[in-house]
Amino acid sequence: MRTGSRDGIRRVGFGWGDGHVDECLGTLPGNGCLNGLRFGAAGPRVSGENLVAYADFFDRLSPSVAHQDRSRALIDDFPSPVLPAGAKIAIGSGTHTLYTIDATADGSYYHDKKTGKGQDKILSSKKVNFARATQAPVNQRRRIKGAGIWYRISEGAYKGMWIGEAWPNVFLRGEYVVTTYRIPRTLTIVANADVTAYKFGADGVTGTTMPLQSGSEQSFTFDRRAVVNGRAMCRISAGAMAGHWVPANQVVTDGRV
Repeated sequence: MRTGSRDGIRRVGFGWGDGHVDECLGTLPGNGCLNGLRFGAAGPRVSGENLVAYADFFDRLSPSVAHQDRSRALIDDFPSPVLPAGAKIAIGSGTHTLYTIDATADGSYYHDKKTGKGQDKILSSKKVNFARATQAPVNQRRRIKGAGIWYRISEGAYKGMWIGEAWPNVFLRGEYVVTTYRIPRTLTIVANADVTAYKFGADGVTGTTMPLQSGSEQSFTFDRRAVVNGRAMCRISAGAMAGHWVPANQVVTDGRV
């Protein structure tokens, strides 16, 4: 990363390569250091909690739709693993596979280049059958190398084991990995698409649903994107549907799928 100034204008630039990037800009609101993401030859390493702040900070510098989409794609790929105390996942009835992986004691990714250990390698797996829907406390939600987004169970008989996010069978209740937009955004539902809008209660439980299928194209303004109950969703911000969420993968945003 390069920073500099000329004629009183602050300039910020990034360079990408095999070397690790772990630089401090020193102007991130509320933190002071822009150090959420590191890339290197061994693959990405994410300290996580600052990654959304990256997007927010650069949105302030250049509030463009194209930038917001690129930032959001990065956040989706490598979301913050940090969860609040007391976070729980909902687990549907049936058979689920739990995994033990080669990570640090707190569940973070590591790679010992001398021994080859780490790298989220699966050490063991266990199939568990739940006769009815249940829940489990978790303390991490992160991307596992070579896999998808997994949760780390933090208490009980399966403490330290991981289970994959798979809506509607395994998901974290509530709203996480939030991006709030400062410029108007538009989402479009194509004609005849079977899309349902959701309004959630404070506890993350679905309150009301509204089918939005129509014979003609529909457009709505949205101001927020987040993972809600295990799915990426956009929040409608105006009109009769204000406050409802729609799945991000079922709409077109600002002309982009």
